[in-house]
Amino acid sequence: MMRRISLYSASLIVVLATTVYAHVGEHPSVHDTVAGIMQRLQKDVEPEVLTGLTVEQLLGFLTEEERHILATEHITFRVNVPVVVSVMREVGPPEVVFWLGDQGFEKTEDSV
Repeated sequence: MMRRISLYSASLIVVLATTVYAHVGEHPSVHDTVAGIMQRLQKDVEPEVLTGLTVEQLLGFLTEEERHILATEHITFRVNVPVVVSVMREVGPPEVVFWLGDQGFEKTEDSV
């Protein structure tokens, strides 16, 4: 029984190691990007200012590369035919979702 569990565990590790990727490409991962932003904020911004930052101020702190990674790498998928991508989100409270506009998404009057 123990041998069967060990063999199963070893097989599962091999399968997962060959099929699961942290991120794709030469750029930093989303995790590394967020960690870098947090380190820079802690280094460059006083704690009392940091706690009062608005979303707009925080977005102004991001580099173009960071914005691009956060906007395009959090969720990715591949398609092999032309597609229309629609994004549904909660109507309120209004929050800044910078990547929607950055990526050319247009707001419609549709609601679900």
